[in-house]
Amino acid sequence: MICHPEIKWAQREDEVYLTIELAGTKDVKVNLAPESVFSFSATAGQHAYDLKLDLADKVNGIKINIGERSIFCLLKKAEPRWWNKLLTGDAKTPPYVKVDWDKWVDEDDEHRPVNPIFDTLDKFCEQQFGKAISTTEYNGVQQANRFSSYA
Repeated sequence: MICHPEIKWAQREDEVYLTIELAGTKDVKVNLAPESVFSFSATAGQHAYDLKLDLADKVNGIKINIGERSIFCLLKKAEPRWWNKLLTGDAKTPPYVKVDWDKWVDEDDEHRPVNPIFDTLDKFCEQQFGKAISTTEYNGVQQANRFSSYA
C-alpha cells in the first residue's frame, strides 16, 4: 500500500519551502519536472510513500536537504511573485498538504527584520540617543545591566 507523507509549505516572493515530515527515510527520490510537477518517493519502515504535486506556477530549480526526521526542499520561483496557493486547480487542498506556520511570512512582512524586538529597540534608541544600537552593543548593555543590579 502506498501512503502520502505529510508535507508543509511556506513561501517568500522568490522561493517556496517544502518540508516533508517523514522520519527514517530510505531510497529517497525527489524530482522536479519542467512543467513544475514536484514528485517524491521513499520508504520508511515497512511503508512506501509517494507524492505528486502540480505546483501553482513555474519553478526554475530545487535544493534538497535530507535529514533524519524530514526532507526539506527549497524551490526557486521562475517569476518573483506571491502565489495564492501551492497547487494548481480549484480542487480542495489534500489533507496531507499543510501550511508551515513556523516558516510562513505574510507578503507585507517579508522585508521586516527577523526579530521584531530588535526593531523596537532600535526605534527606541534612535529616539532617545539619536542612533540605533547594534546587537553587539545591546548584548554589552544587557550584560552591564545584569552586573550593575548586584552592586
